[in-house]
Amino acid sequence: MIPDVQSFSDRRRHSWRFRVAVALWSVVTALYCFGELLGDINPFFFIFALLWLAVPWVGLPVWAVAVAAEQLGHGAYKSAGLTALVPVLAIGTLAYGRYIGDAIRFERERPAYAARIDAARKGVVDNDIEVDQGPLMVAFFPWGGFLTTSYGAIFDETDQAAKPLAERLKYWHGRNVPAELKCPGDVLSLGGYFYVGHFTC
Repeated sequence: MIPDVQSFSDRRRHSWRFRVAVALWSVVTALYCFGELLGDINPFFFIFALLWLAVPWVGLPVWAVAVAAEQLGHGAYKSAGLTALVPVLAIGTLAYGRYIGDAIRFERERPAYAARIDAARKGVVDNDIEVDQGPLMVAFFPWGGFLTTSYGAIFDETDQAAKPLAERLKYWHGRNVPAELKCPGDVLSLGGYFYVGHFTC
């Protein structure tokens, strides 16, 4: 009887530690996904950049798989299902996490971008945006960057921004499109000729 009680106590301690680890992991992941909403200068980006490559962030989803398997073995199907969400969220964060805050920021600022595009059509262009008038307009609204990276909102009436680099460069040959769009990067469509992109030049 005593070994069973001790085993149960060990499992409870193990479960408590796992829950604390998941909570901390969730905070770091949320800062990465929604960090863009904290402002243009985001210190959490640099913190996350270190944690992202660290063993704890990558290791927790692996730990979660082991915990879910153990829970299944004890017949705790609901707990196993909830625990299995951790590696699913990790994969989703790797694929789309950084665009969540970007998309929310863009929707909040969309009216301002529309107004600036209308002004650019009339020849009034702000110094902090890059514009190729066309005939189909391509514009880049920088949000920030670090060393060789940059990111921001894109307005592209040619609908080429999200296409592979070689394909869009061929289409834009001879045009003075914003320099960032001539660099490798990831671009996500936001609808209505708008995109958000992260580039490395």
